[in-house]
Amino acid sequence: RESSSDWTLVATSLMEAGVDLSFRSPFRERFATTSLIQIGGRGNRNFEWPEGIIVQDFIVSHVDGLKQHPEAAISASVLEELFKEGRFDGQIDPADLVTTAMKREIRRRTQRTSDGLVAAESERRYPDVAVLGRVIDTDTRLVLVDRTLRDRIIEHEQLSFGEILLGSVQILSKRIDFFALEPVAGREEVYWWPHPYDPSLLGYMQGALALSSIAHGDAFII
Repeated sequence: RESSSDWTLVATSLMEAGVDLSFRSPFRERFATTSLIQIGGRGNRNFEWPEGIIVQDFIVSHVDGLKQHPEAAISASVLEELFKEGRFDGQIDPADLVTTAMKREIRRRTQRTSDGLVAAESERRYPDVAVLGRVIDTDTRLVLVDRTLRDRIIEHEQLSFGEILLGSVQILSKRIDFFALEPVAGREEVYWWPHPYDPSLLGYMQGALALSSIAHGDAFII
């Protein structure tokens, strides 16, 4: 790269994709509880520093062109509440914190209680589960990357939000046709990812890059 800023951009993109790196001093602009816990997982991943590390949560001053992410207001305010309540003091339960934060975010974002998420799970409305559990509201589609999960949905098994979260990704709706994704049988609103998927580094971008290479004539299918 020609400049350090180019490397910064690349590193940021990789972090969002889920690269398997460990950091001693993670920093995260205040956004959401889930994001803070996720960045915490990037620190001391393999226990390289037995003394522990400190995750720095910071707030960007809205000056000199810096602005808060438009979707951060609600989730960041909930995170601030949890700080003030002492929920991050001492030993914490990440799953409990995320659940608490998401319930508050959903309640404020949709003006209804978290019962909507519970109802969606019980009624197997999995796209609704994905929407209600979403931190950022964008026009995406629920795409399964776990074959076992796909088969269980085809068999009409009831799944929890956690299972769906772990076995799926959100892909922009305008990319569904580009990737030639087909709906899961019996679930027209849920799609299946038939291309290569790398859970440890690139995620669904592994398949996307392969498709791009084929489209540009750099690779071919045997």
